[in-house]
Amino acid sequence: MLKFAEQVAPTHIDKHYTPTALARYLVGLVPIKPADRVMDPAAGLSRSFYRCFPPRRRMRCEIAEGTDFLATKLTYDWAVTNPPYHLLWPFIDKASIEAAKGFAFLTLEDETGLLN
Repeated sequence: MLKFAEQVAPTHIDKHYTPTALARYLVGLVPIKPADRVMDPAAGLSRSFYRCFPPRRRMRCEIAEGTDFLATKLTYDWAVTNPPYHLLWPFIDKASIEAAKGFAFLTLEDETGLLN
């Protein structure tokens, strides 16, 4: 059974960029079909995951660009991203409701085995 770490907002926001190879690997694990709409809910400036999606049916949100995933009602089949860790559970909650087929999020496990 998984144990979950308490979600605490950071005192300052650091930007963490996902290496393209890691994004491509995670996207490759998701059974995306050509007609599926794929969302990157936390695209960031590098758009590592977004660039790995099939080009015709891809979508993205990035709060720095005025699109807040958590505040926007969306329709998509898959959500795949490296979410802001302090917002992991709200992202999971929203994607589990909206994503028609599923979601895959890159997460961290701390030294005690808690999912962050």
